[in-house]
Amino acid sequence: VQERGLAAAGAAGHEHVQLRGHHHPERFGGFPLDRLRMAHGTSAPFLAGTLVATLIVVAFQQVVTVAGAVLVGYRPGALPGVVAMLGLMLVLGLAVALFTVALAVRGASTSSINLVTLVVFGMSFFTGFFAPVEQLSGWMRAVATINPITYLVETARHLESGAALEAAPLATAVLVTLLVAGALACVLSSNHARRNR
Repeated sequence: VQERGLAAAGAAGHEHVQLRGHHHPERFGGFPLDRLRMAHGTSAPFLAGTLVATLIVVAFQQVVTVAGAVLVGYRPGALPGVVAMLGLMLVLGLAVALFTVALAVRGASTSSINLVTLVVFGMSFFTGFFAPVEQLSGWMRAVATINPITYLVETARHLESGAALEAAPLATAVLVTLLVAGALACVLSSNHARRNR
């Protein structure tokens, strides 16, 4: 669920690059979307639209992933726990989408936008993703212990299974930090783009 959500969230920056008109200016009659502004002078609705569309895709992919897993034998815990797990991963997807959109607004290439997803994917492999952290040994346990994504994975696992939410405070801190940093990155890159037109 996490991997599908991150992949879809990483696509948010690509979508914004395409909407900007750099790759397909003919979509808007040769008029780059960057130059579109609402009556009050902001392009925030265009950014929000990209993020909302991304969240819809992330949610859809998560539901399809869980449904497919159920078809092949996965038996989830209580439904509220599964919904909470999906919500947690949706918020993580939003955080990743904020960073990719910020890079897209800044004018970064699609290759550099891919780095956000690559870093988060890489970090997710050094968590308790495949096995609980307690079962990891040596350097994997050490890396997983300092990796902030570990606490999100552990909390998602505990939400789904109905176990005690031991990692939830750290997971909340990680998510809030990522969301604030992503939103700040979007604001700063929008201001930069506005000043450099």
